[in-house]
Amino acid sequence: MAMDYVAGRTFTGGFATAFTERGGKVIQDQWIPMGTKDIAPYITALKDADMLVPWFAGVTVTAGVRQIREFNVKMPIVFPQCQFPAFPKQLEQIGDAGVGMISPEMYVWTVDTPQNKRFVEAYRKRWGELPTSNSGSTYMTMQIVFEALKKTGGDTSSKAIAQALDNTNIEGFIAPIRFGDARIGTPTYVIHKVVKVGNEYRTEVLSRYTIKTTKVGNKLVHSVVK
Repeated sequence: MAMDYVAGRTFTGGFATAFTERGGKVIQDQWIPMGTKDIAPYITALKDADMLVPWFAGVTVTAGVRQIREFNVKMPIVFPQCQFPAFPKQLEQIGDAGVGMISPEMYVWTVDTPQNKRFVEAYRKRWGELPTSNSGSTYMTMQIVFEALKKTGGDTSSKAIAQALDNTNIEGFIAPIRFGDARIGTPTYVIHKVVKVGNEYRTEVLSRYTIKTTKVGNKLVHSVVK
C-alpha cells in the first residue's frame, strides 16, 4: 500500500523483488494518489496477510498510520523505508498507532555510538529538537563533501571531486563510510522498531548492516557485508 509516486513504487517495488526472490508472495498492491488524507477505502479492501508494507508521504503519513490501526488491522507494519513516520515529531502525532512499526533507515537519533551521541547533543542545543533521518544523513553527506574538498584543495569540478572520493573516508555516526567500485559508498543502515518508553515514542535499533557495491562485468552488484 503506497503512494502512486516514483518513490512509493520504487521502495515497495524493491522490497517486493527481494521478498519474492526469497520465497515470499505478494498478494495485493494498492496505489494511493499523493495528497490523500482518507485511506479508508484502501484499508477496507485489504486482504489479510502476514504483514502490511506501506510507504506514505505528505499528509497521508500521520492519517494513514492512524487509520490502519483505527480500522483494527492487526497485521505487522513493515516500511521498506520509513523516514517520515520515524521523525521524532511525527511519532508524537501518530501516537500509539505507530508502536511496533519496523523499518530500515540510514539514520535514527537513537543509534548508540559516541559520534551520534555528540551529534544529537549538539543538534538539540542548536535547534531545540531531536534530529530526523534527513538531518543526520544530510550532515553526513556534507562531511563527505568537505573531506573530499580538502583533498582537491578547493577544486569543485566534478572530475576532481570524483577522484578525491576514491580516498575519502569518514567515521559516520553509525559506522565508517568508505567508497568502493564505481565510487559508490558503503553506507550502514539500521533496522529499527517504534517503541513507547513511558510517555515517549522512540525508535529501538534492532540491527545494523552495511551495503557494499562491487562491479561484476558491466553490472553493479549490491551485497550485505555485515
